[in-house]
Amino acid sequence: MAAAKSHGAAAISDRVKEIFARAILAASKTPPFAEHCRVKAVCDIHESGEIIPAGSTGTIVHVICDGLGYEVEFTSPKLVVVSAVRSELDLA
Repeated sequence: MAAAKSHGAAAISDRVKEIFARAILAASKTPPFAEHCRVKAVCDIHESGEIIPAGSTGTIVHVICDGLGYEVEFTSPKLVVVSAVRSELDLA
């Protein structure tokens, strides 16, 4: 019997894999942001069909693995929380 494909919580999305791969490279080069920091996107951030344009500002609401990744709340162009890595963000 063939092994079933993993779906749901156990499956790791390509976006999550990309986030951690980019974060590992960036983490050694720049210090992490703290929760509640105001940040801006330095490039377009694509996640789950959402596009946050470069220059958009947001607030870090969660720090993942000591700065390997971030959950950032953006309010413009609409209210959305996305995952981002350090290289996609800068202080606002």
